Amino acid sequence: MSTTDAIPVGFVADDRDIRAEVATADALREDCFAGTPADMALCNPPFNERDWGYEELATDQRWTHGLPPRTEPELAWVQHLLSHLRPGGTAVVVLPPAVASRKAGRRIRGSLLRTGVLRAVVALPPGSAQPHKRLALVVVGPARHGGRPVGGSSRAGRPPRGRHRVRQARSA
Repeated sequence: MSTTDAIPVGFVADDRDIRAEVATADALREDCFAGTPADMALCNPPFNERDWGYEELATDQRWTHGLPPRTEPELAWVQHLLSHLRPGGTAVVVLPPAVASRKAGRRIRGSLLRTGVLRAVVALPPGSAQPHKRLALVVVGPARHGGRPVGGSSRAGRPPRGRHRVRQARSA
């Protein structure tokens, strides 16, 4: 079997026959599923891979949130997954938490937030995926609600107002 052969996989869940294909390849450079829309995509990409194809993929149409910096291959994987999703689809990618704070990827992360693509970040318990000490599940999907973040409150990330405000307990 070559490294680009797809393996059909199927299972039944809630009386629905679910079909999937799994392929082993360098998906950034040789996309086995180019043009194939998906309802769900899962990915555990290689971390800190500096040779992810930065030069040869510089004009790739998958970079709708910007060309990922050479030092941010993880953001290339996030955009690769997004390029495969149908409207309403969801992708989950395992990433090191440093992806959320590296200066080089700030513009792309901002775009993912502004357009409502970033749905959730779930911190995994320390040591749950050896040899990594900490990892996060990042959940993304095509933009919804006219590009506004899901739950697009203008107060997002700010402390609550009024009666919902947390009050400090008085000491006796």
